[in-house]
Amino acid sequence: MSPYAVIFDFDGTLIDSNEEHIEAWEKAFRDHGYDVSPERIRAEVGKGGDQLVPAILGPETTPRVLQRLSAAHDAIFGRMARDQHLYMFEGTIELLDTLRRRWLTTALATSSKTKMVEEIERCAEVPILNHFDLVVTADHAARSKPAPDLLLATLWKLALPAARCIFIGDTVHDAEAAAHAGIPFIGVTCGRCATESQLVLAGAISVWRDPADLLDNIDQVLAVGSLVAH
Repeated sequence: MSPYAVIFDFDGTLIDSNEEHIEAWEKAFRDHGYDVSPERIRAEVGKGGDQLVPAILGPETTPRVLQRLSAAHDAIFGRMARDQHLYMFEGTIELLDTLRRRWLTTALATSSKTKMVEEIERCAEVPILNHFDLVVTADHAARSKPAPDLLLATLWKLALPAARCIFIGDTVHDAEAAAHAGIPFIGVTCGRCATESQLVLAGAISVWRDPADLLDNIDQVLAVGSLVAH
């Protein structure tokens, strides 16, 4: 592996799936007797169920309620993903391939579980996981984002210090996780769950529109900290 790595979030960063996640959470809450608005859920997108459910229902949420709601969301989202075609954002594969041609390691760090990531890949009909050198999911960490566990696990598997990596994501929770892990953070707004100003306030070094915008400005994107364009 390269001594430098670019780590990516998945949902809302590389694939246009945030709206489906919001709808699935809304239905899961409603089916279990909770009236939660889509906008309230949108503010928590980027977190895994272990973090999202208590953030909405309160810290006293029982493990049983958490498990039921998370399972309901996963089942509903899975059905939606199979019924609807999910799309990679423009430029995603080209961006990943360009980074590899520059001898940079590419990694995925997502709050989604491995099974869901694989389901999304099948529904998008693009073998995106083949374009990463490393994939780390919620199954590999005790806590999902905004806790740093996923990113710390990624750094450990990469055997790299935080200063030799950047993390690219679309939510303030991605930014928070990066800050806790000590990794420079770059934001994208294509997930429609955070504005440019919100991402900057959360600690983003720079903010771009989507993977295509990152690709068009690749030298500027990579010129952060000790990670430089090759």
